[in-house]
Amino acid sequence: MTRELASGSYHSESTAASDADAPLRIVHLLSELAQLGNGIVNVAIDLAVDQARAGHDVTVAAPPGAYAWLLISSGGGARIGA
Repeated sequence: MTRELASGSYHSESTAASDADAPLRIVHLLSELAQLGNGIVNVAIDLAVDQARAGHDVTVAAPPGAYAWLLISSGGGARIGA
């Protein structure tokens, strides 16, 4: 049985090459930036830094915390917004 995508579906539309290469606008929402051994926060910070270094427009929305300096000094342009 073959399943086809519905006409007009997001996935049925072709993406222009210029759209595929455009940087993404990414927002990570975190409840903290504390350095408490919280694995989820660690992963989100690493991901935000890597995404910013890859040229994407990245914002981390979180209260101030110990990892703020890492985002600011990463050189990738990740921003912090509370």
